[in-house]
Amino acid sequence: MPLLQKSEYDNSLIAVWKTTETTEELLELCHPAYRQELTASGLKGGRLAERAAVRALLSGIFPDNPPIILYREDGSPYLESGKSISISHTKGYAAVMISQKPVCGIDIELISGRALRIREKFMNSTDLESFSGTDTDTTLCWSAKETAFKATGRESYDFRNKIFLTKEEEFIVADSSRVRMLIHYYISQEFVLTWAEGSRQLCEMA
Repeated sequence: MPLLQKSEYDNSLIAVWKTTETTEELLELCHPAYRQELTASGLKGGRLAERAAVRALLSGIFPDNPPIILYREDGSPYLESGKSISISHTKGYAAVMISQKPVCGIDIELISGRALRIREKFMNSTDLESFSGTDTDTTLCWSAKETAFKATGRESYDFRNKIFLTKEEEFIVADSSRVRMLIHYYISQEFVLTWAEGSRQLCEMA
């Protein structure tokens, strides 16, 4: 499991891995506490593989004391320690962000034509002024909106009508009627990665 990227950003940990193992191999890489959790979860197939991948990777970063991951009623994860965590998966990759802020968001997406095919469902006129009609840019736009959703702790979002993005050279500005945040991004040959820190209240605009 190659660690592609691990960096500290403004008191946050961001890590990206390329997953090459089978589910059984991932489970073997997990800390014993994680293996016990996953065995008791009843998850199977792809869902089990995704959770095992993240826990195997966290076991590698924190071999002695891996963080305990809990889940809210809406399914969003958080850490028992009080830190926030965001998790994302795409085919062959996993990404994790751990932050001191109350809420954080990360999203990783494999570059493909899927976002371009459905762009009418999530892109508005503001987005179209900043993002070209390429597979990479439309995938980046979708990823940024996913990150905005996670980093503000919102229960639901109308991506097309409530999130407006402006792409700058080093970051993306996300605006809605009540929220503004900066979303950072990275583009590789195979995937796009977006991340942001936020708060359920501090992101509220006056």
